[in-house]
Amino acid sequence: EVNQPILFCSLLCSCAILGLLTGRAMKETTENIQKQSREVFKAGVVEYAVVTPVQCTKRLCSYEEALDEMMENIVQFINITRMAKSQGVDIIVFPEDGLTGFEFASPDFFVPFLQVVPFPSTSWIACTEPGKFGPLTRVVEMLSCLAMKQSIYITVNMGRVTQQDGKEKHFNTDVVFDRFGRIVAAYDKRNLFGSEKIVFDEAELEIVTFETEFGIFGIMTCFDAMYSHPFLDLVESKGISTLIFPTAWENASPLFSAVGFHSSLARGKQINFLAANRNNAAKNQTGSGIYSSTGVLASWSSPHLPSTQLVMAEVPVKPEKYQVDWAVFATEKQETVPMINETLEKMIFFDKFT
Repeated sequence: EVNQPILFCSLLCSCAILGLLTGRAMKETTENIQKQSREVFKAGVVEYAVVTPVQCTKRLCSYEEALDEMMENIVQFINITRMAKSQGVDIIVFPEDGLTGFEFASPDFFVPFLQVVPFPSTSWIACTEPGKFGPLTRVVEMLSCLAMKQSIYITVNMGRVTQQDGKEKHFNTDVVFDRFGRIVAAYDKRNLFGSEKIVFDEAELEIVTFETEFGIFGIMTCFDAMYSHPFLDLVESKGISTLIFPTAWENASPLFSAVGFHSSLARGKQINFLAANRNNAAKNQTGSGIYSSTGVLASWSSPHLPSTQLVMAEVPVKPEKYQVDWAVFATEKQETVPMINETLEKMIFFDKFT
């Protein structure tokens, strides 16, 4: 059984000493990192079998009760991050819905799981300033401590609550922490899928990027991949080198299998693509990977058994760029594609595919 208060205090205390050094030391370290010249970085994406809350999916809980039910997932995130750091990973990405799952009997039951996530412009290091933005930041504080203690970039998806124009808004949000535990990016998912629309508010279009010592990164979430925006904005306007992609992707063959579809986006737009998927056989959710302009660097799927896997690869800081005439490419490759005489029929998002 996880003792949540002890774990929380341990994380805060272990980072308190580090927090004393965050002034001049952090500035000097940042300057040194920016001076480094690197050709590759090591990325980790986590395909994660979520421990679904037991009580709070069936009734309205308090914030503290919801936090207790997230703790098993948080502990797993901590252990996986430590493992990744021990193997030299620079940035780790966890999947959409990774802290909570998305099996709530009522949209209202998700509300206690929502966290306050301040804008990155606040430069808030939650680990060393707990409670600065109120009581609904406990998850943010623990993850900030984890990033700081392990000196690693971490991306985690969570529900976010905020006030806009005098109204309470709920968003599906990706939060990125840097090596010092600072929030350097927060992206509210624009293109909601299915039942998300009754749980979350639709966000305004956000084009979110952040800089690291190994390139410019952008963020989008799951169903965003089916739309031009923000994807094309990130690639064509912001010139990102790497895209972070937390997802709870439901595979739909033949066109929308996770590894095939996501790797095609990386190759087509000649970027790095870090996709962390939820592992949930009941919803056909599996398929995580690290992709680049040259193809699949590492991937993993487990469609039948509940499994958690850390996928790692060395990734080029500058993805290889090349000119492609896709019509010529298709013509050249058509002779290598086997002829299939049987006809396949599938329903994909209510459309019949033959």
